[in-house]
This record gives sequence, structure tokens and C-alpha cells, in this order.
Amino acid sequence: MERLAELKFELSKDLKEAAKKMGRAEAISLLRMYYRLQDQRSRAAGQARALAANEEPSALVDWTESHMFDLERRVAKLLDYYSVDHTVAKWARSHYGIGPVFSSALLAMIDPIKTVTAGDLWAYAGIAPGMRRQRGQKITWNPDLKAT
Repeated sequence: MERLAELKFELSKDLKEAAKKMGRAEAISLLRMYYRLQDQRSRAAGQARALAANEEPSALVDWTESHMFDLERRVAKLLDYYSVDHTVAKWARSHYGIGPVFSSALLAMIDPIKTVTAGDLWAYAGIAPGMRRQRGQKITWNPDLKAT
């Protein structure tokens, strides 16, 4: 418990600079971490709701959920620093519903050399018409991008 009290969730200047310079592999790892944190936070919120519905104490679950949310926001901010200076990410963010996390996913996961047309992008994301996962066959798309 004492160790958690020592943790600082502030983004230092060094972290911001490291985020701006991070490579694609690290960005993908950070994206995966973001989505895992989001999933776990969502589960903790559901547990807190269930405890409240049963009139059980939920202070510790609430505390855990709030810290997960705080960490999730900070990871999103790191992804924001990663993508903010890239032209492609700026263009993506100009579209309604695309923020720092999704623009970072596009920037990190899509190779502009291999993805020339819109159809190439759809196929790589696993959303091209007629694409279905079949048992025993290797998938041809990026499952991380499809989940994003």
C-alpha cells in the first residue's frame, strides 16, 4: 500500500519526449496496454456497480477503478504525444470520432508502403466485404487493428 502512495502519475518532460520519439513496436505495445487497462477498468466498474446494488461496501474497488482510469488517461496522453506531430495522424484526427488513441493505432499499425488503396486498408484491418475467420486457416489481417 505504501508503494502505491509513492507512485506519481504525472508525465515528466522525459516521458513526453520519449513518447514523441517512440517507434512503431513500442507504440503497438502501449496501445495493447491501453486496451487491457480499459477492459480491466470496465470490469472493476461493473464489480463496483454490483457491490453497490447489493448494498455491499465498495470503497476499495472504487479506488482501484479510479486509479486504473487515471493510468488509462495517462497512457492515452502518451499516445497523444506519439501521434500529434505526424501528418497522417493530424489528418485522421480531423475526422469526427478519431482521437489520439485511434490515430496512434493507425499510425503504428498501418504500413503505408503495403497499404496503397482503401481496399488494401480494409483487408489489412479485416473489414473487407466477405472476410470471415475460418477454422484451420491462417488469418490475413491484423487482429489488433480489427479490435481497435
